[in-house]
Amino acid sequence: MASFNPIKIFSGLQSTYLAGKIARHYGRDLGGYNLRRFSDGELSPSFEESLRGCDVYLVQSMFGWADNFLELLLMIEA
Repeated sequence: MASFNPIKIFSGLQSTYLAGKIARHYGRDLGGYNLRRFSDGELSPSFEESLRGCDVYLVQSMFGWADNFLELLLMIEA
């Protein structure tokens, strides 16, 4: 019998509507995610739950690509 890892779906700041619709389609809640922006422009992403052993999907718009792409890369690294 195949065993599947739990699915978790997270959204960047610019894609919450689309990610919410995707999560509802899978019967899941959108995962908790925070992006802290420091006064010097640095970004610090953090997830509000453990991702260990899960299949994680990140949804992020590439419109306004520089900031959004950086946020996506930082989400992947976190």
